[in-house]
Amino acid sequence: MAKIIVKPGSKAKSLKDLKGQYFATSKGTSFDFALKMYGLPKIGMSE
Repeated sequence: MAKIIVKPGSKAKSLKDLKGQYFATSKGTSFDFALKMYGLPKIGMSE
C-alpha cells in the first residue's frame, strides 16, 4: 500500500488537495506508474 506524506498541519487530505502543488515520487516505481497512469488523470492532473 502506498502513502502520500505531507507536512504536519497540512490541509491536504487527499490527492485532489495537491492540485497546483509540487510533489515528488520515486521514479520508476509501481506507485509512480500508477499515479501517472490512473491517479492524476482521474482528478484532472498530469505530469
